[in-house]
Amino acid sequence: MSYPKAVVFDLDYTLWPCWCDTHLRPPIMPHASGRSITDSAGMQLEFYRDVESIIHELRENGVLLIAASRTAAPKLAKEILTYLKVTDPATGQKVSSIQMFDTLQWGQGTKINHIKKACATLDISWKEHSLILFDDESRNKDVRKINVQFAHVPDWDKGLTRSIFDRVLQEWRENNRQGGMKSASSD
Repeated sequence: MSYPKAVVFDLDYTLWPCWCDTHLRPPIMPHASGRSITDSAGMQLEFYRDVESIIHELRENGVLLIAASRTAAPKLAKEILTYLKVTDPATGQKVSSIQMFDTLQWGQGTKINHIKKACATLDISWKEHSLILFDDESRNKDVRKINVQFAHVPDWDKGLTRSIFDRVLQEWRENNRQGGMKSASSD
């Protein structure tokens, strides 16, 4: 099976159920299991249920992972990714989830800028229909202008699910068999 060259993940309400810059109160503390964190007000946070298995599948298939967020608290987002652990598919060991990402892009403005910076950092092209962005905000579908497939993650209670991921990946495969992106139905 084929996979895109890179997958871009928004963070808030895509990988975890909150806006880290407004819902969490630092400092945050990791739980011993590495599966969750707790903020100073007692709020507990972990990845949505299917996120870890999706990260595993992508890494096992050589896909580059990009985090792209408009967060106003990039230091806190980085801490969350550092504290939340996943199993490294190569070693079977628990590692900081931040190690699964090939680049992290923060800042305000369009995700197009995030993606272009990530591609420059990773020395890849966004022009080859070889990227997918998973994001809860439909306004970010503007990435289609640069040939990036947009995948809307509409349910804040569930975030990125296996069914969304599988459907979008199948659409990407079909689009690429037909010689490029057509109008994506993933929003």
